[in-house]
Amino acid sequence: MSGVIYQIMCNSTQMAYIGQATQFKYKQGKPYNYGAFGRWNDHVASSKTRETPLCKAIQEHGRDHFKVEVLEEGLLENLDEREAYYITERNTIYPAGYNVASHSRNRHRETSNLHVFYQGKVRSAIISPIRKNGELKIAYVYLTMNDDTQERLAFGQKGNRTYNETLQEVREFLERLECPYTTSTSYSTTLSEKYASKLQEFNGKEINSIRITSASNLIAVYIGTSDMKAKKEHKRICFGGKKITKENAYEIAKQFVAELNITDNIIYDSIQCSQQVTA
Repeated sequence: MSGVIYQIMCNSTQMAYIGQATQFKYKQGKPYNYGAFGRWNDHVASSKTRETPLCKAIQEHGRDHFKVEVLEEGLLENLDEREAYYITERNTIYPAGYNVASHSRNRHRETSNLHVFYQGKVRSAIISPIRKNGELKIAYVYLTMNDDTQERLAFGQKGNRTYNETLQEVREFLERLECPYTTSTSYSTTLSEKYASKLQEFNGKEINSIRITSASNLIAVYIGTSDMKAKKEHKRICFGGKKITKENAYEIAKQFVAELNITDNIIYDSIQCSQQVTA
């Protein structure tokens, strides 16, 4: 599959954002053009609910004050490296630009600038070690924001970094945020591998709704895509079991949803809503 590297430039500030997007997405099983301008529309939509530097700039200046430009086209597997190149070459890391990391998939993360963006916005964090081929390689950090939203960051995806070095980088980042954090030991540290086949089912599909709810002693996630005509067709995935508490199953379910890389405005978390009502 092919994709693009794009630049979003704010005419008012002359600050830029670099990103990547697939050329096509699918709706009802049929491909449609997506690319830089489809991704831009998603940025505009998410600016109503998110507080990233780009979203805040869209809120402040309005969508008409931005210019979208395709910088390069290529195969998806080559875009990570090219995106990192343009972010560095054009100096778009916050506060000089609107990127919060030097790579959208966090494979070349620089925490020296990243913590500046998150300071004062994070209530707590969970470090989740991730194994690849049976060995600890990277770490996901799940941030619970002050507004009760969740964000996931990935550390340690540079090939020459040891896991201990990655863990040290994570701890330094969180200590700069001055937020409480724990390291996950009670639930799966191999989420991506364990649920890889289930995640694969949604590759290339347009997810338009997600519902997280309680199901007896389990947590159920219902996922709807644009090619599903009725709610009864939504995919149901359950988390939990005899050896996993319901609380930990809920955390695993939220990790799984985070792996889908979708915007928060299509997620309905009935468990979080009930917690807020009783608080």
